[in-house]
Amino acid sequence: MSSQVMLSVQPQTAMSDVPLAIAVSGLLANSAVTIRASFTDGGGVEWAAQADYRADARGELDLSDSAPISGSFTEADPMGLIWSMLPVDEAARENMQLRWSDLDTTVLTFALLQDGETITSVEARRMMVKPGVARVEVRDRGLFGTLFLPAGAGPHPAITIISGSGGGLNEARAALFAAHGYAGFALAYFNYENLPDSINQIPLEYFETSIAYLEARADIDGGRLAITGGSRGGELSLLLASIFPQYKVIIADVPSGIVWGGFGKDRSKGSVPAWTWRGEEIPYMDDAVDPAIYDYHTDYRQRNEPIPLTPGFRELVRRSPDTAKRAEIPVEKIRGAVLMVSGADDAMWHSSELAEVAMDRLRAHHFSRPYAHISYPGAGHLIMPPYAPTTLVASKHPVDGGFYAFGGEPHAIYKAGVDAWRRKLDFLREHL
Repeated sequence: MSSQVMLSVQPQTAMSDVPLAIAVSGLLANSAVTIRASFTDGGGVEWAAQADYRADARGELDLSDSAPISGSFTEADPMGLIWSMLPVDEAARENMQLRWSDLDTTVLTFALLQDGETITSVEARRMMVKPGVARVEVRDRGLFGTLFLPAGAGPHPAITIISGSGGGLNEARAALFAAHGYAGFALAYFNYENLPDSINQIPLEYFETSIAYLEARADIDGGRLAITGGSRGGELSLLLASIFPQYKVIIADVPSGIVWGGFGKDRSKGSVPAWTWRGEEIPYMDDAVDPAIYDYHTDYRQRNEPIPLTPGFRELVRRSPDTAKRAEIPVEKIRGAVLMVSGADDAMWHSSELAEVAMDRLRAHHFSRPYAHISYPGAGHLIMPPYAPTTLVASKHPVDGGFYAFGGEPHAIYKAGVDAWRRKLDFLREHL
């Protein structure tokens, strides 16, 4: 082994959605080495992945065009060392949680090993907040949120980010949009501070207030507002845009074109409406039906295996087509461009089919604005911005405590996340 071995990871400091280039030089010709990547998440859990490689005749190695001999992934791709990461402690894999350190920069360590010995190592810093982006806590007009403003006076186009059934604030996503020139408004509507702890008769007037708040700010372009959310947040994004014409772009991740019932810690989902407007409940798909549909849950719990909810959701629609029809979101009333993203192997609910409910309505009404639905084969319920571990295919739910399957295969999830993030940014640039 040459004393001039160099491990290069570039860029050494970048936003979290920027891919890395990884190369090695100074190796002996055709020698075998291992590259290991690791980091410690916000919960103190160490994640890692590694792969074995063989240098070329010049003693060089470029992970962009060199496939591993063996390891946690198989293709020539430097980011394989990221998306294939798992907790080092096998006990932590039984109920994986990926906890980013809020908005702190994540430090990745890359080590080059030979015969089990570390030859050299390099760190790469992955930023969640771009330098110059301002973070503004919003506790105004009854709203609970955080606004991330790009550098410069503006006025900036703004995108509101709402959560799914986990509730809370998605500050990291809002900060990432701000890195691309959009004011990112992370808005909580339940399971946060003094807000309700369940999706239970949430008044849509709350979101009307959030629109007015953004329109009143001098640093926001009130004529260029967008909204995005995933899962129940995807459902809600479509619903809100069908009521409020101010949203010019709607990006709905793993959404439903059907409104579903309430959801919360008391497991009373379906017995109450999730949303209200002007004091009236929004028609919804009541899933408090024959418990036999969910008998299979018991088997999964007894085996301590994650429960796939998709079969139950699909069966509810099959059993009650008239109720499902009444609960369809009138997406044809939307006054903006619509992009929906789903995973064909979604185990939480059949998002690809539920998104097509919305697509069918748009087509039937000859919707005049741009609209599209991208369904990714092999992807599940979690289609996240790149680049992060995608091995999290099941987890304990933060609200009702259930152990649920997300579905999908890690490599397909990774590819979907990379492509979907590019398409979302392109869609915003073109239509907002």
